[in-house]
Amino acid sequence: MRTCTLFLYCTLYHCSKCNSIQGLDFACFALAVDSLVTRWARWKQMIVEKTGVIPSLPSQNQKRQRTVTEFVGEGHGTPIVVVDRQATVEQIDCIIQSLNRRKNDLITSNRVFRKLLLSDTLEKLRAMKASELAEVQKQLAMIDTDQKTISEELFALREGGQLHSVLQSPENFPMTPNPQTVPEEIFPAAQMVDSGSGQQSPGAASQCFEKASSSPALRERKSKVKINLSALCDTYVEMREKSDLETFEKNLHEFTNASTVRCLAAFAFADAVGTSTIVSSVEFDKDYELFAVAGVSKRIKIYDYNSIVADGMHMHFPLIEMNSSAKISSVVWNDFLRNHIACADYDGGVTVWDALTGKKNNTFQEHQKRAWSVDFNHCDPKVLASGSDDMKVYIWSTDTAHSINSLDAKANVCCVQFSPQNRHILAYGSADHSIHVYDLRNTRYAFAVLKSHKKAVAYVKFMSEWELVSASTDSTLRLWDLKAVNGPAAVKTFTGHHNEKNFVGLDCSGNYIATGSENNSLCIYHRAMPKPAVLYKFEAPRESLARTLMKTDGGEFLSAVAWKKDSNVLVAANSQGLIEVLEMS
Repeated sequence: MRTCTLFLYCTLYHCSKCNSIQGLDFACFALAVDSLVTRWARWKQMIVEKTGVIPSLPSQNQKRQRTVTEFVGEGHGTPIVVVDRQATVEQIDCIIQSLNRRKNDLITSNRVFRKLLLSDTLEKLRAMKASELAEVQKQLAMIDTDQKTISEELFALREGGQLHSVLQSPENFPMTPNPQTVPEEIFPAAQMVDSGSGQQSPGAASQCFEKASSSPALRERKSKVKINLSALCDTYVEMREKSDLETFEKNLHEFTNASTVRCLAAFAFADAVGTSTIVSSVEFDKDYELFAVAGVSKRIKIYDYNSIVADGMHMHFPLIEMNSSAKISSVVWNDFLRNHIACADYDGGVTVWDALTGKKNNTFQEHQKRAWSVDFNHCDPKVLASGSDDMKVYIWSTDTAHSINSLDAKANVCCVQFSPQNRHILAYGSADHSIHVYDLRNTRYAFAVLKSHKKAVAYVKFMSEWELVSASTDSTLRLWDLKAVNGPAAVKTFTGHHNEKNFVGLDCSGNYIATGSENNSLCIYHRAMPKPAVLYKFEAPRESLARTLMKTDGGEFLSAVAWKKDSNVLVAANSQGLIEVLEMS
C-alpha cells in the first residue's frame, strides 16, 4: 500500500502495483492513510522500546467497552487519560475519584520522600556539630586550664613570690631585646630587685604590675591580637596539641613584637641619574659583615654593613666591584671561604669570584639557557648547584672544570637550595608548580615532590634541616615539613603579599620570613601566623641622597631581601635599584 501511495503521489493516475488508472481523489485518500500508518508505526515502536510489549489494534467491541484508556503520548513519556464520549456521569465520577486517590498517593509519597531526605540530612548535621562541639569543649577545657595557670602566675608575680625566679630565667628575654617592648619607666630595674641581695624590694612587684597593665605597648599588642584573633585561635590549638603553653607564649610574643620597620640607611645601586636598574639578589657573607648586591647591570658590588649604617642616608661606595659579561640573576657567598662568592647569569654561566681581588676563580658553562639560581653546599665548601631554564640542575665542584652530577627536571628550574645541615639534600623549585627534593646519593628518584602551589615556584629556603619555605607567583608562601608523620606536607600557607610574575625575593631568620611584593612593599611573616606581622612601603626616605637618583614610574616592585643573621635587621632592594637597610621593631 505504501509503495502504491508513493507512486500515486508522483503520477496521480497510474499505479504500477495494481496496474490501474485512478483519480486524484483516490490519491489524496491514499496519502492520508499512509500518514496514519506512519504514525501508528512510530507509536508502536515507542511502546515496544518503553515496555517491551507489542501493542495491537483494539476491536470494535473493545472500543465500546473501554471508558478510559491510558497510553503514552508521542514525545512526552507521560500517561494521558482519554474519556469515551459516551461515558456516563457515574463513570466520570468514578474516574475523578480514582484520579484523586492517585493524586493523594503521589502527594503523600512526595512528602515522605522529602521528610526522609531532611531527616537524614539533619542526622548527619547533628553528628557533625556534635563532633565539633566535643572538639570545642575540649579546646575550651584546655583554654580554661591554661588561663587558670596564667592567673596563678600573674597573682604570684603581683605579690612578688616568683618575680625573682622569672627575672633570673634567660628564656624570658628575647635574643635581641627591643627597648620599646619593656620601657624603663614601666619596669625600673632599680626598683624591681635589691642590688645587694637580689631580692624583690617591698611593693615593687605591685607597682611594676600596675604600670605594665596600663602601658601603651601592651595596648598596641592587644590591638594586634584582636585583629588577628581568628588566626591566633587556630595557631593556639595547633601548637597546644603538639607542645606546651610556653611555646605558644614565645610565638605570640614574637608575632606581636614585630610591629614596625624603620630605615637605617638607603642608597642607590645606580651610579648616575636615570641608570637605576633591577637588583636581582642581595646576600650577606658568612660573618654578616659584608653584603653583595647584584642585578641586570652585570655588576656585583660588595658593601661593608657597619660603614653603610654609620653613614646613614649619604652616598655609599662599594668596597669592590666585579663586572660580569651577562646580566646577573643570583649571587651567594661561601659558608667557609669568606672571599668566595658565586653568581648565575642570563647566558647560563656560573662563576665563582674572589671577592678580595675581584677576579674569577672558576667559570662553568654547561647550561644552554638562562641560569636563575646558584647555591653553595653549606657542609662542603667546594660544592655548589645551579638551576636553569634548560630544565637542568647541575652540581659543580671547584676542583673540576665540568659538572659532577646533574638532575633532569620536567620544567624550567627557578631556584635551587641546599639543606643547611645535610650535605646530601637539595631542593629546587620549578615552573611545574612543584618543589622537588633530592638526596644526591640517589638521584634516580626524588626524595619528595611537594605539590600545592598553583603557579611557578620562584624561591625555596630551608628554615631547618627538614623544614623549608617556598614562594610562588600564585602570591603565596608555604611552609613544608619534610619529616611529617604522614609524609612531607605543607603545614602553613602565608598570604598577604602580591606576586604574580616577578622574582620578589625570599629569606628566613629564626621564625621570621621576609618577602617582597609587586606593590613595592616588604612583607614580614612569622612562621606561626598566616598573615603578615609587618608591612613596609618601600620608598627612598626624603633625607636620602638616593631619592635624587630614583626615577619612579609606579610599576616598582621589591626584588631582593636578605636577613642579617641573629638580628632583626635585613637589607632589601627594589626594581628601581633602591637599597635600604631596615630594622624591624
